[in-house]
Amino acid sequence: MAEPELVIDADGHVDEPEDLWDERLEAPFRGRGPRVERRADGARQIVIEGFRPFVASPFHAEGEVAARLRELGGDTPANRLVLLDEEGVDVSILYPSMLLALEGMLGRDPDHGMAVVRVYNDWVVEWCAADRSRLVPIAYAPLFDLAGAAEEVRRVAARGARGAAIVADNPRNIPYGDPALDPLYAVCTELGLPLAVHISTTRTDCSVPTPYFDGFKAPWFQAALTSDLTKWAITMMLQGGVFDRFPQLQVVMLESMGGWVPSWLERMDEFYEDLGHTTAMSREPSSYFGTNLYVSISPHERGATCLLRHCGADRVLWATDFPHPDSRLRTLPAMRQRLAELSEDDAQRVLGRNAQTLYGL
Repeated sequence: MAEPELVIDADGHVDEPEDLWDERLEAPFRGRGPRVERRADGARQIVIEGFRPFVASPFHAEGEVAARLRELGGDTPANRLVLLDEEGVDVSILYPSMLLALEGMLGRDPDHGMAVVRVYNDWVVEWCAADRSRLVPIAYAPLFDLAGAAEEVRRVAARGARGAAIVADNPRNIPYGDPALDPLYAVCTELGLPLAVHISTTRTDCSVPTPYFDGFKAPWFQAALTSDLTKWAITMMLQGGVFDRFPQLQVVMLESMGGWVPSWLERMDEFYEDLGHTTAMSREPSSYFGTNLYVSISPHERGATCLLRHCGADRVLWATDFPHPDSRLRTLPAMRQRLAELSEDDAQRVLGRNAQTLYGL
């Protein structure tokens, strides 16, 4: 008898309350948490310590998913479960919203930044406690305190977190292959937790200073290049030999689409013979995709067909990005249509079985 279908959204998001940090921050930092202001155009703008990340917080922007949650009475755990039922999703893996825009600001005072991160991590575990089998919390791992990040992941994993997340555009300018990140990679490997590399809005130069990445031009430029941010991050890991030092480490590439992966792997393989000696890799770059990397695809992503044809289904997840503005309702039929060329077994892998294995659900 065939196994029943299991549908796991590999990249959903929680909507942190505007007042989350008001009372929860430790006494030395009370009153210094992130807050939200209304811009002249009505959008919500994150503010912390007088700094304003250039993108207004996305989680209450226009979008049919956000509108549906407002109809239900807000983004509470109970209402999120209603939405999952309506959408035919069994399990949602949950990442931050507001916190993804704050990495660059929090590092100005690491002790304060870690206090902010601890509040979020404790809150998301509590939020998901409404149904631990369906709402899966992921711990946020800050890059401004790498030793502290490793210990924070260990702490939150003990409370039920099933993975860790870092941003793809590291404002600290530490290459992701640098041994400085090894404490984080080591704890994820030890605990069997996947490490997600998620796009964010934590810096204004996208690692390549350009006048196009400034002011009101920045959101478009960032949106157009999101896959590049992830590509750079994972290429750094490969070049630095992360997966040779930590052969069991599993890394997930999120919210960057996946159609670009075959050409990226092909190009790296093409130059490996001549330039491989300049890296710490012990084998062809594409082989690591089969042992250490996963990528999520979007329900309406045409390029996913190329990815599945050339790389197979074993390392592919799917994601909705609920409830951010680019997410949509009734996406599962589109996802099934995208997987129509696959065998039933492979389609099941993408829809949920891969995520079930990866997150140990």
